[in-house]
Amino acid sequence: MPKIVIESDKLAERGRTFNKLLGPLLKSPKIGLASKTWPLEYGTYAITAYHGKVTLNFNEARFWTFVNHFQAQYFEIWMPLDSRKMDHWYLYRAYLNIYNNLTEYVCLHCDPEEQDDAAGNKACYKQSPHIHIKIEHQPISKSHLAIAHGYLDRVYNSYDDFFNAMKNGIELISDEVLKKYM
Repeated sequence: MPKIVIESDKLAERGRTFNKLLGPLLKSPKIGLASKTWPLEYGTYAITAYHGKVTLNFNEARFWTFVNHFQAQYFEIWMPLDSRKMDHWYLYRAYLNIYNNLTEYVCLHCDPEEQDDAAGNKACYKQSPHIHIKIEHQPISKSHLAIAHGYLDRVYNSYDDFFNAMKNGIELISDEVLKKYM
């Protein structure tokens, strides 16, 4: 059974929760984010947060952070539990990417359904909300620095617990990365 499952009505409301989740990154809580749901293949949906005009591709949706020259991208990918009924959905990915002058800089990702692979990569690091530090041509860019490693049972205890863990990661990036530029 997937770790985070919601009903269709809750999925339809996900975008409305993005202002609270991403609030630590915004210039002002009064400047709300728009959201859009993008149909992908096989009944899958991506939900994005953005400012300004909507783009043609969910991967291009961005919003400005409270620090000049830093933009962010946030999206979630939800897949149907049953592709015939499409009444329950599970979270496949939740990704926050921070860009400095259009170059990927630091990311908070979570891949709840990741499995160990044949190359020996441990899924537990990717299943946890984890941070990527993007330094061109450096091995650390491929590292998954799990911020809840060892506590996955708590992170996945409920929908609310999971998104609280994500918000904690967003606050960490806001406080320990972006605020250093002010």
